[in-house]
This record gives sequence, structure tokens and C-alpha cells, in this order.
Amino acid sequence: MLGHQRIIKSIGAVGALAALLAVGVSKADAGVVDIRLFGQFGTQQGPGAIEGNFVEDLTSLDEFPSEPSLDSANPPAFFPIEPLSSLQWPQDFSEGDNTGDMYGSMVQGYLEVPVDGEYQFFIRSDDGSRFELSSDHTQGNAETVARVPGDECCSGFVEDGTRNSEAITLEKGKQYYFRVVHKEGTGGDWWQVGWTGPEIGDTPKVIQGRYLQRFVTESGPPVITQQPQDATVPEKDAEAVFTVQVDANPPVSYQWMRNGNEIDGATSSSLTFDASLENDGDTFSVAIENDSDSATSDTATLTVTPDETAPKVDRVSPRGNPNGVTVFFTEAVSESSALNADNYSIDGGSVSIE
Repeated sequence: MLGHQRIIKSIGAVGALAALLAVGVSKADAGVVDIRLFGQFGTQQGPGAIEGNFVEDLTSLDEFPSEPSLDSANPPAFFPIEPLSSLQWPQDFSEGDNTGDMYGSMVQGYLEVPVDGEYQFFIRSDDGSRFELSSDHTQGNAETVARVPGDECCSGFVEDGTRNSEAITLEKGKQYYFRVVHKEGTGGDWWQVGWTGPEIGDTPKVIQGRYLQRFVTESGPPVITQQPQDATVPEKDAEAVFTVQVDANPPVSYQWMRNGNEIDGATSSSLTFDASLENDGDTFSVAIENDSDSATSDTATLTVTPDETAPKVDRVSPRGNPNGVTVFFTEAVSESSALNADNYSIDGGSVSIE
């Protein structure tokens, strides 16, 4: 965006960008995608500057997309650019960020959805950007589904027919190729891709790493880059999450197992379920397969810590019944104890449970 620029004198323009880039995540973290940067950074003039605010100012260049200035897949030692753990740039996002001028960025990878259903995608940026999505794992089927014109930047997530997609039906267990392309002129520079849908909600949320897989160009067997990790959750309101990260040429299939037995419907790169005390000590692993070969992850153990705080009576209400009361507890109680009349007493009367 043309206008005000933040000037960082203490470490210099390139150093300022390096400091922001380093806030990313380790390559060992699950659910990351690589970012490529094209052009110069930090100043408005100089060799390598890519003028313009529109995505087409970047995509028309000979060096796009295969010859970036920086690539988180192969970062130089002097410039520690990291992969992204969510679809936003920079990772420590702030709408006023000004990491550089006259440059462009590109992110590509594979998207997985939590459940079958209809999803809608949104993009917002400073300056121009677009989000491309394929109907499958191939690049050739990718189409632009949402974009920000270079001269109409800086809005929120809005449903205006341009910055958002139509509802798109996607299937759990499949990988969908995507690409984000962004062009910065001068001033602030940032972008975010959000979505809505089942288990995501009706308000657009930035797409997180648990739904992302790195882009792979070379065919070969699946390589597990992040094993499922042991997890500890409390018995009360316990949600257990296990994730695997792989480098593999799609299509890739997943099958999670509990104690060596397949879990019905658990066919994504992450496994999420409501845990109970009965799951304490269970082990989880995942079998991964593509057209070249297969691999099986290490096992991860789930620890469920017992809830040692007994439920209490919250309130007692007649609720319009002259001959009875309804008892409300501070938390859910087991049916066997809640329906046991011996656990209740009423002065001068007997107790029956209905």
C-alpha cells in the first residue's frame, strides 16, 4: 500500500525483515508449508525491486515461480526464513506490518479438511493477492477462487464475490493442492487466508497448520518428518489430538490405529477425539501410503489424568412440580450414581428417581 512506512534504524531494513521471519516455526513442527519470496526487501529502490501492487506484476516475471530470492525450503544461513504454520504472512501477524517493499511471495501445498462438507475461502491482504485451489492434488486443476485486486487492498474477511469463494464441496482424507500469491508495493505488507465450514464455524478463521501439508515435487515413498507425539489431557472436557507430518507425493492415504487396531473414519493427517479415563495408556500410530510405497509412524501414548474433584450440587429446583425437585450438578455425573436413590435424602420423606 502506498503511504506511511515504518523505519527501523537499530538493525537496518534487511535485519528487520530477518527478525520478523525468524518468528516462524521449526521445520520439525507438524503442519507447515514453505514460503518463497521474490525481489528485494527493505527499500523502495535498488536491484531486484519488483514494482507494482498487482499479483500479475509478480507472475509475469521469468523467475516466477521457480527462482525465488529466498525459500524456506532451503534458507541461507545468513537469512533464517522459516516455513509457515498457518496461512498468514508474517506469522506474528499485525495489520500494520511493513517487512519490506517491492517484493512478492508465494506459498503452495496441500489442504486437508476435517470432515466432508462445503467450505468457503476468504483472502485479505496488503497489497494484491489471490488464493488458488485445485479440485484434487494436481496443480493443473487449480483455479483462482478468491483474490484481492492490487488497488483495493486492506479490508477484513468479506463476502463480496471477489475476496471470497463460492461454497466448495471437499472430502475428508483427500489432499487438495493450493497456492497463495501476494504482491507488495510499498508501505504495509501482509496477507491471510481464512475459511468457514463444518467444524470451522460460520466466521472466517485463518487456516492452521493441522490442515496443511508441504508441497512435494519428487515422487517417492512417504517420509515422516514429524512423528505423533505423546499427549496428556485431563479427564474432564478432554480433547486428544495426534498429528503426523510427511513429505510425500500425493495422493496420500492415512489410517490411524489405536492399540494396533484401525480406527473407523480416522483417515487424515491428524486425529482428534474426545478422550475418557478409559483411554489412559492407549497407544496411537498411523499408516501412510502413496503410489510409491508406505510407511508407519512411531506410536504415541495418551495419558488421561483423573478428575479428582467431586461434583457438587449446584442448585435444586421444583420446576413447577409440587411433589418433586430437579437437582443440578456443577459438572456431568455418571448415570449409575445420578439415578441411585440411595445417594439422596429428604428430611421427613422418601426418595424415588424418575
